[in-house]
Amino acid sequence: QAPPKATESNPHHPIESDRIQGEVTILDVTPTIAVLIESHYGRVEPIFGHLKITNYKINFSPQQFGTQKSPDPDENIFPEAYWYDFNLPLHSILKIIKRGVKYQHDVERFYVIRIKSKYFFDLVPAIPSSRMGDRVVYDTIAEHAFVEDTKKLAAFKVKILSENNNEKLALTSGEVIEREFNRQCAPQSKVRLINNSDRYIYCETYPTRFAVPAKLTDDELLSVAKFRSKNRLPVMTYYRKLSGAFLYRCAQPLVGLSGQRCPADEKFITLIIESSQKPSLLVIDARPKLNAKVNQIMGKGFESESRYLVQIEFLGIDNIHGMRDSLVKLRQGCMNSDINIKNDKEWNRLLESSKWGKHLKIVFAGVSLMAKALNEGTSIICHCSDGWDRTSQLCSLAQTVLDPFFRTFKGYRVLIEKDWLGFGHKFHQRSGHGSKKYKDHELSPIFLQYIDCLWQLQQQFPKAFEFTERVLILTLIHLYSCRFGTFLMNADKERRDERVEELTDSFWNYLEREVATNRKLYVNQDYEVTEHVLIPSEDYFMLWKGWYLNW
Repeated sequence: QAPPKATESNPHHPIESDRIQGEVTILDVTPTIAVLIESHYGRVEPIFGHLKITNYKINFSPQQFGTQKSPDPDENIFPEAYWYDFNLPLHSILKIIKRGVKYQHDVERFYVIRIKSKYFFDLVPAIPSSRMGDRVVYDTIAEHAFVEDTKKLAAFKVKILSENNNEKLALTSGEVIEREFNRQCAPQSKVRLINNSDRYIYCETYPTRFAVPAKLTDDELLSVAKFRSKNRLPVMTYYRKLSGAFLYRCAQPLVGLSGQRCPADEKFITLIIESSQKPSLLVIDARPKLNAKVNQIMGKGFESESRYLVQIEFLGIDNIHGMRDSLVKLRQGCMNSDINIKNDKEWNRLLESSKWGKHLKIVFAGVSLMAKALNEGTSIICHCSDGWDRTSQLCSLAQTVLDPFFRTFKGYRVLIEKDWLGFGHKFHQRSGHGSKKYKDHELSPIFLQYIDCLWQLQQQFPKAFEFTERVLILTLIHLYSCRFGTFLMNADKERRDERVEELTDSFWNYLEREVATNRKLYVNQDYEVTEHVLIPSEDYFMLWKGWYLNW
């Protein structure tokens, strides 16, 4: 009996099984292999079947297809059909452990490999010792999952589209920002677009175009860039037309303990205040104040309220290392099958000890503060240390709750292209694309937290978003799969240098096709267009079972 197709169109089988253009088989382990899968629902007993490794994924097909009762029939997470075709993108592998443990089944002996994925489950192939040594499978997976050359990532090898396709290339981040500048009706007497495409002279991690105060000269902009960490000068990302307030984002100033000053930087801030509806400016520093002071010792720091004539709010959001540690603990809790997620006190204790919910609540507290200020006409400058992690979270979420456009399919895409891809979130390093350094200090679930926050908003405001949870899940699947070029590299310049838009497929084009194929799965049937500002509860948190417990 043939299995049902495990495609994104099936909500219970989110990773596609269909062979895509450019995908080739590298290793075919026949005739049988035992595979176990371990997740929150525990260990599934060994299933015999057929294991294939392609240049994109690991595919496992059971010998016999059938139905098996869901491990938790009261939870609509797993379907009755529990063992079907199973697929795992190679680049979504976090770690491979060659256990060398011998597993005995009847008269056959098996060597076990544990594959830890960036999704919340482990895949555990058991290779028959009489047919193929475990080293062959281990080496093949490791060779193709972990690659140092970005051109060896799956996006450059597999394509859905033929070379003569009719799909247009995605807009560059600079073009997206220019369109958004016009859509937001930003007053050109107060702000102007800058061309950053000439050798990225202002900042290498910014897009080719961005908006700044109109009365600031190009030379003054260069001075401001030199006075900000990583040259990430303040740039406008949102204009609240209804209140006349601006949202700017940047990196911390290089003031140091000696209180260094930059006249151009101070003029920049003054011009923002003068162009705003209210003659005031709120500086949102995402960091704990203590961390900001430590940075000051290292020659960086934060703005002086007296010199800049601003009010500063420190939000106390932990850094990338704290978030990485939190995810590790959350994964440990979600992988613990001995815990009852409904009523077990130990489960609640483990969830609380991970601090995942606490971190999201702190982010929402900052988002609420920003949304209220912008809605009332107070302009904001938002930054953390370098302005590409916590700053991206806060700015994108603030725009989501304020502007209903960003709660549509188109707005969702624009916001990610602008505030994440355009303004230099380090997708490659934070997601560990192709990296075998699973303890790398640059790894951090910053974008995952943002998507989780969107899901939290969907739960609080079920009619406010045009798209469903399924769009969020699909985004995360392909953040880690590296099947598309959209989430590769660390900055706009890197993607241009590597010709990503020309040589790889776009996730957005793919999503558009998926939505057209199955609108009920991706389009919120209860969606209502509203101009209302969403006011999220700062105390609200639910574990997103659709992501963390859906495997």
